[in-house]
Amino acid sequence: MFVVFKDKRLPLLLVFLLILIRPSFASEADISWWIDQLDRSLAQSGRYEAEYRQQIANRKQLLAGHEGPDARFEICRQIYQAYQSYRADSALVYAYRCLSYAKQLKRADYIVLAQCDIAAISVSTGDNIQAYRLLTSIHAEHLPLWLKKIYYQTKSKFWVERTNYIGYEPSHSIYEHELSMALDSLIALSKPETSEWYAYKATRSARLRRHHEAIGYFAKALADRNLD
Repeated sequence: MFVVFKDKRLPLLLVFLLILIRPSFASEADISWWIDQLDRSLAQSGRYEAEYRQQIANRKQLLAGHEGPDARFEICRQIYQAYQSYRADSALVYAYRCLSYAKQLKRADYIVLAQCDIAAISVSTGDNIQAYRLLTSIHAEHLPLWLKKIYYQTKSKFWVERTNYIGYEPSHSIYEHELSMALDSLIALSKPETSEWYAYKATRSARLRRHHEAIGYFAKALADRNLD
């Protein structure tokens, strides 16, 4: 079972970035609400980074004491997760190490997980060709539920990036359609009325320019997360 580092900024920043793709359609009140939420998150950024550094140091010590590829895969992925928040180049190194161990183990699920991680970081570093190549090589219909979610999260990130930088038609509309399908898949795969379900619904509403509806969903996502 994987140990997952909880990034408390992730749901907020994901939706924040998506909803501001077309800021001209948001009202001044909407923008003020999102900026307030972002300020609250960024105020904690120094503490988060210190936590990640400590987590990374601890995991590297564990990695030095394990020789089996199974344990090394899981530890490397934990290091990847910690690095991905603030050092994409280091995260990419450990994602590739995960892929190497996954191939040694001949674990199809581990291989896909590592490919998704590489694709996600490739988007962050601007290597969209590599990200697209990896994502199109994966057949999502055969994946277990937990891995399908990771795949569609990565795919959503990729298509958000494309819609951000490609404004000409018909490409932009095609990319928006791909993003919509990925978001719809995440909504369908998530348990209704949970924090992740509300976050995906918020993002979907934002893409449709229903900003007040998006804020309502996102407020529920935050409330649900605070109860967990």
